[in-house]
Amino acid sequence: MNARLLHECVKLLPSNIDIFDEMGVETMVLGDRYNFGFLNVHGFTEKNKGVNFEEGLQALGVEFLYDAPATAILMEDGVATGVQCESGKDVINVNAKAVLVCTGGYLANEEKVAAEYGGCKVVNMGSLNNTGDGERIVLAAGGEATLHEKRYYAIYSENTVNAMKDSPYYQSIGAPAVWTSAATMFSAPLANFDANLASAQEEGWCFKASSIAELAEVTGLEALPETVTEYDSYVAAGADPDFLKDPAFLQPIEDGSTAYYAFEYNPSAFNTFGGPRTDEQCRALDANSDPIPGLYVAGVENGSLFCSPYYAVGGSCSGLSQASGRVAAKAMVEYIANA
Repeated sequence: MNARLLHECVKLLPSNIDIFDEMGVETMVLGDRYNFGFLNVHGFTEKNKGVNFEEGLQALGVEFLYDAPATAILMEDGVATGVQCESGKDVINVNAKAVLVCTGGYLANEEKVAAEYGGCKVVNMGSLNNTGDGERIVLAAGGEATLHEKRYYAIYSENTVNAMKDSPYYQSIGAPAVWTSAATMFSAPLANFDANLASAQEEGWCFKASSIAELAEVTGLEALPETVTEYDSYVAAGADPDFLKDPAFLQPIEDGSTAYYAFEYNPSAFNTFGGPRTDEQCRALDANSDPIPGLYVAGVENGSLFCSPYYAVGGSCSGLSQASGRVAAKAMVEYIANA
């Protein structure tokens, strides 16, 4: 996950509601359904919101082309210059100064779902148009493949780990009042602590070293020392300028411990979140992590917005898809202006 991109999207969420209001799309504030403290989750109440969206965008000069699925990104000298569509037997080339792909993932593509999820049957509760064609054409244009990071890591000091042996994690970090669900979810010390920790190391997904620098060598995470130093500077300042992490959760990593741990995890998902890799401006990236000029990806198809570990709060798909589209649009305007 690209947390900087997520941060940019979150900043736009309040103004999303303002835009909906201007278009006549009604919403209402829902209750805190998960006891996580989210008191401003919005739900749509307008039955024909699609019509309102379409009419609102047409008033801004947006043109719609129906029954003409995109089959390829038009490329010239490595630059995206439009989209090729097919309408019946007709091939339509739509020339453009920049291209944004947001076609909703691939849950309606049973073959791809089976390949990605090891043959597991997944029932599609979304659109039948979510066939993965958007991802396919971006990759064909040189984009990087979905789920480019196969693992993610949690870094702890030995002092922090050992504290969870004798007290609940929630208590060990000061029982922050803002974390309402943790009082019951993490209300006991870790069971079978020593045996489970030893098993994790034996199974190869828990790494231990005498320093962060040594831990970086053991795990192959070259940027770990720099990342930890930057994070600990935020802890010392009591503020996280990058991701706005609540100060109650800012706990130092390098705390004088004689050892440090890295726990390795696999990504998981409740939907087909993930697709072509992007940067924080939603620019599609190639295999060298370089932006493909003129090509952008938003919504659940953005492989850097939704990834590990997962998102389960209401509106994470809808709200952030709309916000990422706006992030991409802002970047596209700047790109076109400087082209």
